[in-house]
Amino acid sequence: MAGQKWTKYEDYILSTLKQDKRSWKAIGDALGRSEESVRKRYSRLSEVVNPQTKSLEERALDILKQVGSIHISELAKKLNVDKDTELFATLYSLMRESYDISIDSGFVLYEAPDKLKNFVFSDGKEGKLKVALTGDWHLGSKAQQITRLKEFCQLAYDKGVRAILVSGDIFDGTRVFRDQADEIFLHTADEQIEYGAEVIPKYPDLTYYMIAGNHCLGFGAGINPISSLAKQRPDVTYLGKYGAYITINNITIYMHHGLGARTYALSYKMQKFLEKIKSGQEPDIFAQAHYHTLFYAPVRGVDGFEVGSFQGITSFARRIGETDTTVGGWILNIEKTEDGIDFEPFFTRKKPIEHDYPYMSEGSKVYYF
Repeated sequence: MAGQKWTKYEDYILSTLKQDKRSWKAIGDALGRSEESVRKRYSRLSEVVNPQTKSLEERALDILKQVGSIHISELAKKLNVDKDTELFATLYSLMRESYDISIDSGFVLYEAPDKLKNFVFSDGKEGKLKVALTGDWHLGSKAQQITRLKEFCQLAYDKGVRAILVSGDIFDGTRVFRDQADEIFLHTADEQIEYGAEVIPKYPDLTYYMIAGNHCLGFGAGINPISSLAKQRPDVTYLGKYGAYITINNITIYMHHGLGARTYALSYKMQKFLEKIKSGQEPDIFAQAHYHTLFYAPVRGVDGFEVGSFQGITSFARRIGETDTTVGGWILNIEKTEDGIDFEPFFTRKKPIEHDYPYMSEGSKVYYF
C-alpha cells in the first residue's frame, strides 16, 4: 500500500474510526496501512476540514478565510485536489457566488466581504469638494444613454467637478439574466471594456472613481471589467466590488451598489442599509446605485443620494414590472466644518434617447447591432 493514493472511501473510514476513538494501529490494520500513514493522512484531512461534512467549495473557502492568500499549488495540496481543472472550477464557482476571490501570479487572493475599504485622497482644500454622483451606465446595453452621459460629464466638468464617483454597473455584462444577448449590442467582455475605454469622456485633471456592480461582474467567473478598464484608462480608479468608503479633502462618501428589485417606497433600501452601518462608521454622503432612481433623503445624519442612471427602460425591466428609469445624476458642491456639513445639490434629469448606440442605415432600412 506504500505510496498508493487514498480514496474518498478510505478517508471516510479513517474519519469514522477516529471519531470512534480507535487507535492509530487499529485504524491502520483496518485499512491495510501503517500507523504513520494513517496519522499523516488524518492530519491532512484535519487541515482541509472533514471532506465528508463539507463540500470542496466550503473547504476551499475555509482555508482562504483563514490565510487570506495562498499559492495555488499549496491550496491544491491542502484540498487534496490532483487536477488543476477541478481546483479552478471550485474557485470559479465561489467567484460566481460573489466571493471576492482573484488569481494573480500563481496566488489565490481572498478579501473578506466585511472588510472596510477606505480610500483617502486629497484634491484641493480640506473640507471643500465638488463631486458628481452617478452610476448604472450599462455600457453595451441597447438602452444605454451614452449621449446623455457625455452631456452630464461635460456639465460636471464645466461646474468645476474633478471627481466623478460611479457606484457600479458601468458595463451591462453578458450573463446577468437569461436572454440578455437580445438586450446588448456588444457581446463579449473585451468588446464592452474596449468600448468603455473609448467612449468614456476624458478631461484634464478629472478622475473617475468606480466600484463594480452586479452587471459589471456579469461576464462569467474571474472577469472584472472595471479593474481591466483602469489598466487602459489612467483616469479611472477602481475601488472594489459593491461598496467602498472614499474620503476626499476630509469628506467621506460611501459608494454602494444595491441588490434586488426596487421597492414601492423608494427610500426603503437606502434606509435599511444606513440603519445597519455601525456607529462611528457613518459617512458624510451615501451614494447608491442599482435602482435607477434619483432622489435625496437624510438618514441617521447621513445625506443619502440615489444617483440615477444612464440607461433607458429595457424589455427585461418591463418583464419584471419596472415601468420607468431616471436618466440623470447629481452634482454637489460640499463644505464640511466643525458645525456640520452643507452642500449645494444640483441634479440633471433628461429624457431617454431611443437607439443611443451604434447602428447602420442603408436607404430606408436601419440595421441595429
